[in-house]
Amino acid sequence: MALADRRMERYLLDPLLWNGCRTDEQQHRLPGLERAFPVADAWLALASAWCAINCVRRRPQAVLWALVASGASVYLGCMDTLYNLEHGKYACRDAGMILEMLINLSSFASPAILIPYFWRNRRWFGT
Repeated sequence: MALADRRMERYLLDPLLWNGCRTDEQQHRLPGLERAFPVADAWLALASAWCAINCVRRRPQAVLWALVASGASVYLGCMDTLYNLEHGKYACRDAGMILEMLINLSSFASPAILIPYFWRNRRWFGT
């Protein structure tokens, strides 16, 4: 869930942090991409919320939703990282890009921690 919160913060803070690194051409192309990301982010947030709810209730579905949320996180991390690499975004070292790099890193690190944790402890959830 923390990852989904960070991604939502990114979209709220994005206009304030990124404007110095965007060219006119990028400003023109970017709105289409930004309109597409909230749908995927909403799926990640939904999967994370269902995982959290099922964790609290100790239901076996928590393991499934942890895997779904982790997969969504890796997918979004790959899309975001590839976009940044293809458009030379990592060359801009301002506060917005540092935040973006941290978000990208957490998109890959969170699943690397959560998938093994939930799989090892699946019996605790009754599976």
